[in-house]
Formats: sequence, structure tokens, C-alpha cells
Amino acid sequence: MSYIIVNLSILYASNISAQWITGKIDTITHNKSINYAVSPNSIAIDNQNTIHVVWQKREIESVPESWRVYYSRKIVNGNWSSPVPISDTLQKSVYPSIVVANKLRKLFVTYVKSLNNFVSRIAVAVADEKLKWQSINLTNDSVQNTWPSIAIDKNENIHVAWLGFDSLFLNKIKYSNNKNGVWKTLTLNDSFVGDNYYAVPSLSISPLGKVNILYLSIVGGQPRNVYAENENLGTEWNFELLPASINGSGILKISKKGKLNYIFNYSKDFQFPVHVYYTSKESKLSEWTSPELIPEFDGVCTSVELDDDDFMHLSLDSLELAFKTGKVYYATNRSGFWRSSPVSNKGLTYFSSFKLDIKGFGHVISSNQLTFNSSELVHFMSENSLTGIKNNSTNYLEDYNLFQNYPNPFNSYTVIEFSIPKSQRVKITIYNVLGEEIRILTKENFGSGIHKINFDSAYLSSGIYFYKIETKFFSSAKKMLLIK
Repeated sequence: MSYIIVNLSILYASNISAQWITGKIDTITHNKSINYAVSPNSIAIDNQNTIHVVWQKREIESVPESWRVYYSRKIVNGNWSSPVPISDTLQKSVYPSIVVANKLRKLFVTYVKSLNNFVSRIAVAVADEKLKWQSINLTNDSVQNTWPSIAIDKNENIHVAWLGFDSLFLNKIKYSNNKNGVWKTLTLNDSFVGDNYYAVPSLSISPLGKVNILYLSIVGGQPRNVYAENENLGTEWNFELLPASINGSGILKISKKGKLNYIFNYSKDFQFPVHVYYTSKESKLSEWTSPELIPEFDGVCTSVELDDDDFMHLSLDSLELAFKTGKVYYATNRSGFWRSSPVSNKGLTYFSSFKLDIKGFGHVISSNQLTFNSSELVHFMSENSLTGIKNNSTNYLEDYNLFQNYPNPFNSYTVIEFSIPKSQRVKITIYNVLGEEIRILTKENFGSGIHKINFDSAYLSSGIYFYKIETKFFSSAKKMLLIK
């Protein structure tokens, strides 16, 4: 048996400890500490790599409820545009989220517009290519509506989910889409008898256009997550009660292959400390994986991104004693295990939102309190790509891919899938966690396209293994977990 140490630069080609470049978007001086806030989807990046940002800002120091939604953008190698208000000054406007419709050349922003302490509505602001904003109300009822989540599908239909308080003791998840330009709103009525409490809903759209919403309810006096899916934008929803071990509120992201990824925050009895966990589900028929702790971090996950290789990229807000926010962190599992590093080094940062641009660079926006009476909205950009180093000396590299094995974790058999752009010799090797070569699965010629290889692990013990693909122009490796 030969011994080869797996090259971690293949597994994780970006620099987790890279410096972040800081740029100011807006700055104010107040006698109050919190003057800016963003939401998990407060950044959007279009196909020209222009960054679009929305946030909430308190207008009047003496009026704690005077929040207003603002917008700014930054083109490549340009400066941030002057902040533009996109909500009126008569109502408190909070929780803004933004998506870009590239083909329509429009921006869509959803936010909460409060009329008073008892009535709040979900609004959508739309901007054309000349950045002229118009707003509509998705709700006009006399109850509270809050915590909207926005997403866009491949046909550029806009989807919004939020928590609607139908009455003092009846809370329901609401959903709306603008298919064919007409907004249609539904109420999700799951079959689980809950205590009418629902946490922030997380909305994600699959590559095939399936709508997925994951939200936290209280069932039988215990926090339980409910997963809802809608196949064809109709009125019928399928519901699933997640395992009791997955009982924290979080963010749902769906990969290009339809895999469900859920990052959630959990604290025992809603007390300090708060930990962040990761779980996933490969398909409708598979089970959710056991929650995986993101180690050495106390705080909450604020944003989640998936790269082209389906690795996770997170922004995290650290929590000090008594839930005091402290510093923004970035975390990823591109190395095959979770690693994190600080983004901010100065001030008291909080309410972060994260996005990857089309070149793999990371972008974070956050409120930053420098002194008791001075705060700013800042933009952090990674100095290096966070999605791996690519060799552009060949035109073939962009068409190569090594996909995540499925199922994963697996018990005996698993499938390893890869794609190549032209006929060539392919070698796929299995290694253990020490980098020792276990088996060569194949070493032969394959034609262009996507190929699948079955891996029988009957003779192996439980543990972490790596599989590596090697061709003349491409090399990559991924982690898999065998459980017996």
C-alpha cells in the first residue's frame, strides 16, 4: 500500500485567514448605539458584478421608531453611490432584503412597513434600470406581518415568505409570488398541531423552481422545525416535521443538484451560549443528517452562500455574555471541515450580511459602532477568492467538475459523479483521513460528459474518507463520511 498525503490546497484553495478590505457606505453620529441594521439577504450582486445593498437606518435620534430603508450600489472599480431612501418617512420600515432580476433589469426589495405597534405590512419596492423606485403592499390587513424572506427563481419570478399574525393567538407563515406579474398570496396550514408560534421563515428556490420554506414552530411545548415544499407554484404544500434534534431557527439553502442545506442557531432553553449547527438532506426520500456543530464559535449565523462546488460560506455574528454582539466572522467547509476567521477587527460589529460575487470574492456588510456616539455601515471585501484558485491557462478547466458523492453519509454503497469536457484518461482514488491510499476506483479513458462510478465500502470501517479525481488538466478532491 502506498502512502500519499492528500493535498489540502486541492480541498481548500482559498485563504481562510485572508485580510478583508474595509470600505464605508454610510456614516452617522448619534447618542444611541444602534443606528444601522441589515438582513440576511441585504446584498445582491448582478451579472455585471455590481453590488447592490439595502439596509435600515434610524432617521431621528429622539425617535427610536424612525427607521427607513436605504439603497446604494458599487460598480466594479467604482465607489459607493450616495444612499437613496426607498421607503417613506411616515412609517417605521425594517428588515429589508434584495434580489436582482438580470433579464428584467430590475431590483426587488421587500421590507416591513409598520403603521403602529399593532399593524405592519409587507411591502415590495421595485427599481428599473434607471433606479426609479416604486412600492406596492403585499398585505393590507390590520394585523402584524414581519420577517420577510425573498428569493428569485430561474424564470425571474419573485417569491416572498413572512410571518403573519392573524390574531393575538394565531400566527401563520404566509407566502406570495408574482408569477406572470400578478402577486398571489397563500397561507401555509401544516398538519402539525402547534402552539401557534413560528420563528423567522427561511425561503429557498430549487433549480427546478420548487419553493421550499423552513420555519420553527412550537409543537407539544417543544421547538420543532417544519419543512414545506411547493412543487409547481400552486396551492398544494407538502409538509415534513424535522427530527427533534434540529430545533433551532436558521437559514435554508438548496444546491444546484437539489440538496437541502440548513444552518441553524441553537441555545438550550434560549440561554447563553448560542451555537451554530449544520444539517443536510440529499433528496426527498433521504433522512436529515445529524446536526454538525460549527466548532469554536458562540454566536449566530446571519447569511449563507453556496459556491459552484456546493461548499458552504457563512457570515457569523459572535455573541458575548447576555447576547451582546461583538464581531463578524466568516466560516466555510471547503477544507472538508469547518474553519472560521474574523472579518472585522475594529469597533463593535453586528447585523452582518454576506454574498459571493461572480469571481468568488466575499462581500460582507455590517453595522459598526466605533464609539458610543459614532457608528457606520461598512463593506468588507476579501482580498482573495474564497471559492478556490482556478488556472485560466486552459479553456477546459471551467467545464470540469467533481460532485459530492451521494448518499453522504453512506452505509455501504455510494455514487461518485464527475464531468469532463472531452475524452481523456481519468484516475479516481480513495484516501483515508491520514492521506493513505485505500483504493484506485478507476484509471481509464472516459468520453466527454457526466459519469458515475459506484463505490463499495463493505471492507472499510466507519470514518471520514476522501476521493480525488486526476486528469491532465484538472485535479480535485472531496470528503465523504462512512457510517456503519
